[in-house]
Amino acid sequence: MVETTQEATAEATEATKPRNDTPTFIRVYEQVAATENGSHAEVAEILDIEAGSVYQRQNKLRNEGVNLSKMPKQNQGLSTSGANDLIAQLAEAREIEAGKIETASVSSN
Repeated sequence: MVETTQEATAEATEATKPRNDTPTFIRVYEQVAATENGSHAEVAEILDIEAGSVYQRQNKLRNEGVNLSKMPKQNQGLSTSGANDLIAQLAEAREIEAGKIETASVSSN
């Protein structure tokens, strides 16, 4: 069976994601931002778009003067002191590794 151009166009249109209009984006974004653990990823999932698109659209709207709420800060599971401790441990490990490399090159000479 041969498809007509109209049928092929209709199928292609159904296969593409619908574009979310600005009022829908703002409604979803504000509802998610009002929750304790709201995230850009959650907005993206609800609207069936990429998380990067949420960031871009939010920035565009803010640049246009729209007062979008800020998303709650996400706890990454690491405090500032915990992050500093991790950095110190990594630096110490690099120093130990550098010492091993120096020792190995001196002993091989």
